[in-house]
Amino acid sequence: MKALLKVVFAVALLNLCGFVYADDPLNTNGDYSKFTEEQICQFEENLLAGLQSDNSGLKISCAYFFGEIKSEEVLIPLMAMLREGANDQEKIIADLSLYKIGNARGVYLVKGASKFADSERVRKMCDTFYTTYVWEQKHPQTEDLYTIDIEYNGTICQIS
Repeated sequence: MKALLKVVFAVALLNLCGFVYADDPLNTNGDYSKFTEEQICQFEENLLAGLQSDNSGLKISCAYFFGEIKSEEVLIPLMAMLREGANDQEKIIADLSLYKIGNARGVYLVKGASKFADSERVRKMCDTFYTTYVWEQKHPQTEDLYTIDIEYNGTICQIS
């Protein structure tokens, strides 16, 4: 039984590594300029519907992608998610997305949550993101300071 659990754990770990180091599924690498304004509005509309769902996993995924596309359209729902999320994971992902968006109101809430959040885990993550945000504002020229190349399955991936 232990051997079976070890194999299952190893396969799960390899799948997770493949997911973490996978290329951007849309091959945008953060550049959404090739999409039309209409397509981006449709992305945001679909993600907003997912953010308002009762499914926690769907909420977390949608909140994450709002941070990736740096959409300020959902600033208020993300701020509400950080304050009133059902669990720590929802609050932390909302925190991450607010940090990535970089809007002053969102970052101010992240700063406040780093001191006053109910969960110590959420406070620590908010503090980490807020400290990183402040450091990046003071040192804008060091954006790629910690970028490293890792080879995975014959593909070079950049991790920063």
